[in-house]
Amino acid sequence: MVLQTLRPWRRPWKPLLLTWFASSLSASEAAEATRATLEARVATLREELRAAEAALAAAEDDGTSAAPWAAGPAVCNARMRTADLSAAAEYLEKQHALRAPFYIKAARRSFQKGLKQAQGIDKSNRDPFIKQHEGQLQLLGALDLAPGSAEIWFEAAKVAVALASLTDAEGQAQHAVDMFAHACTLDPPKLKEALAWLDKKESGKSSKITQEEQFVRKLVREQIEEWGESGSVPVRHPDFLSTLKDGICFPTREYGKMASAHPKDVAKIVDGFQVRNAFPTKILSVNVRSRLPEGFTTRLADLAVRKYEQFGKKYTDIDPNDLNDKFFSFQATHADRLSRSDEKKWPEMYRDSEDFKILTRVMKGALLGFLNKTGITLPQGDQGYGLVLWAAVYPGNGGRHGYHVHQGSASSCVLYARVAGASTPISFIDPRGAPPVNDYEQYEKERDFEPQAPFHHNEYFFPTEGDLVCFPSWLVHNVPSHWETETRVAFAANLQGDGAWDSWFHTAVGWS
Repeated sequence: MVLQTLRPWRRPWKPLLLTWFASSLSASEAAEATRATLEARVATLREELRAAEAALAAAEDDGTSAAPWAAGPAVCNARMRTADLSAAAEYLEKQHALRAPFYIKAARRSFQKGLKQAQGIDKSNRDPFIKQHEGQLQLLGALDLAPGSAEIWFEAAKVAVALASLTDAEGQAQHAVDMFAHACTLDPPKLKEALAWLDKKESGKSSKITQEEQFVRKLVREQIEEWGESGSVPVRHPDFLSTLKDGICFPTREYGKMASAHPKDVAKIVDGFQVRNAFPTKILSVNVRSRLPEGFTTRLADLAVRKYEQFGKKYTDIDPNDLNDKFFSFQATHADRLSRSDEKKWPEMYRDSEDFKILTRVMKGALLGFLNKTGITLPQGDQGYGLVLWAAVYPGNGGRHGYHVHQGSASSCVLYARVAGASTPISFIDPRGAPPVNDYEQYEKERDFEPQAPFHHNEYFFPTEGDLVCFPSWLVHNVPSHWETETRVAFAANLQGDGAWDSWFHTAVGWS
């Protein structure tokens, strides 16, 4: 009976197993198909999100963010916000030409430090490779800022020879040759000048050139002499500078375009990356002209210019920058708690101007709003923090404000009451090349300091009348020399802590 009971199950065993296997396979295939569909959908949504974020950024920017690579090679890597790309690019090209020589000097300093390490004079590091690399980056900064200057290419080549003598002389010497070739292509008489320089046995300070550098000079000269004999300089592309090619910057890549270059399994990993900005810096801006009484900025600018001119008559033979410092010191900067004696200093502004009262409220609100908008809440609200507000006037006599930060303040804002077209921007400095915790007051001349390359590209904000820009007080910034015929007038403000040590701490730690 048992066997008879089991027999009926023996016959359908294989078909049932095959049926079960087939159904399982179909379910697996269906699951795989569903997974593939979902992955494709996720990829599509990510692309749509990127496009939406780009559109939102463009809409919020009111069309004032430029594509600098369209403006020319000398400014193609620049960061700028401007309503007039052509004028701003022309201004920056001149500024970059003025900045470039600093980086040649910085590269020479790197070589000198590396040489002392190689000679055992500086025992902090016996391997000069780091200083060699540091110097190469500074040369890149110079060439990036002035790619069309034969003089910059020529001076960079000379320093490249010295740097090559520190390590890997034969490999590095070819880079110097390529630089000389490019300089001579831009300016043919440089060929004779290069040969004369390579023959020298002493450096500019009458110190003997090391045997290692003499060896590099010999390698370089052997190739350059051939150019003189043939009467033509070969066209050399400095391929070791991948961001430069005949002075033209490579365009930036679009998000997601490289994924297809990977194998499918690797592409899935790459597509799964989560992006996070480390150590962010936030800058906010808005134009307030339409939101404030008509003529608001004009009246404030007129008051500031008249007082500045009146004040300047006391100091006829003074440097414009010293005059600016004195004008700042003259003002009663604690604008939200002025005394009667403060009002007497400048009654037209502090006592009689309704616009100034509005300005005081706007700037205090903007300083606090900057923190709130970027996710920062002061532990005690605005208790312990006061408004510091002053007028800065630049009449076109070369006045400037060097690199600086605002110690003891949490946020800073500037309102532009009068501008001179797309000129004299406020420059925000990349903190990676110019740490906030540094003594910038020691640099008295305009070209005494520049941020270290490759973090040498500033964020240039070319204001229009009524623009209000806010930023963390630890962000290094400056105003270049103003030589325009139109006077530049700005009202700057800080949210300053009364004895607080942690004013910078809030944005430094709170942003993510």
